Amino acid sequence: MSGTRKVKPQVLLLGAVALLNDASSDMVYPLLPLFLTLQAGATPLIVGIIEGLAEATAAILKYTAGTFSDRLPFRKPLVIGGYGLTATSRVIIAAAGAWPIVLAGRLLDRTGKGIRSAPRDAMIADVTPVENRGLAFGTLRARMVPSRGVLDGGRADHRWSDPPFLHSGTKAGTDDLAR
Repeated sequence: MSGTRKVKPQVLLLGAVALLNDASSDMVYPLLPLFLTLQAGATPLIVGIIEGLAEATAAILKYTAGTFSDRLPFRKPLVIGGYGLTATSRVIIAAAGAWPIVLAGRLLDRTGKGIRSAPRDAMIADVTPVENRGLAFGTLRARMVPSRGVLDGGRADHRWSDPPFLHSGTKAGTDDLAR
């Protein structure tokens, strides 16, 4: 090894995609319990069930997708597909008028996360020398800090179907185009 500590372009690109996706999530999900209870007819219990099912879905699929990606010659389709499902979920949530539609959107969102996370991390490990993996994963995590999403979310007006719900779908879709 030459002793240089460079981050591979693939890591930077995956970090940029993760940044856009996380910004889109952070614009919507802090507002989701209010939307669910005030507009979509959910009780606090339903909100808890939706979030519990969504996070359980992501956890189970991370394990499954990671194991599956180890058997595939390429991991990129899982990563792209996972981000695509997440972007699609934002459109579903934006169009939702009732909590069951939000549940479907959240399950799709967390399915995307579960499918993409382990293969994405494995892709980073695949392209990064062992001695630089801490740097690569630190760079990825640093680029995932979605400060812009918080600022964009603060511009939302009183209509639930307007920003940030629709704007987050645009931002998530932008990450697909970045690939």
